[in-house]
Amino acid sequence: MIVEAQESSDSSIEITFPLPGEAVQGLVQITGTVNVEELESYILEFAIQTSDNPAWFRVNVGETSITDGILGEWDTSSLPDQNYFLRLTINQKTSDSITLLIEGVRVRNYSPIETSTPPPTSILPTPSPTVESSTETSTPEITPSPTPLIPNPAAITVENIQKKLIQGALAGTMIFFIFLIYRTSRNR
Repeated sequence: MIVEAQESSDSSIEITFPLPGEAVQGLVQITGTVNVEELESYILEFAIQTSDNPAWFRVNVGETSITDGILGEWDTSSLPDQNYFLRLTINQKTSDSITLLIEGVRVRNYSPIETSTPPPTSILPTPSPTVESSTETSTPEITPSPTPLIPNPAAITVENIQKKLIQGALAGTMIFFIFLIYRTSRNR
């Protein structure tokens, strides 16, 4: 018998965290209740929610009843960010097993956890009492001022070009004089 999450006909079987659609990451304590008569064992498992025939992996196996406690610890740190199933199977000694399935648990280890946006609320202005005052106060006007840009170290300015031209001319002149001195000393 498969029971949808939070719609169990037996209120003593439930998973309270994580619920469908909740985002989790890292080490997750799965909480809930397993309290049935003639409990043989319970099995807590997870599977990637991508196919009709998913591969199930064990989180925990227990043999004792739990009320509002930790059913198991699920280490999601090595799992890829996807949606997962959680399945709680209750085995009883005298009757069929009961399965509780949680869909859409969102593992978010490597991407930011999306947050839900609350619906907009309408704020109605409330009339304020009128107070007459003999002094007028003025609110200072704030004018935005531009923020100066950080100078670009790779920018070429006219001053840089002039400086390099002068350095080049001086270097060329020195090389010319050194060559001239060398030439005249060789001719002697």
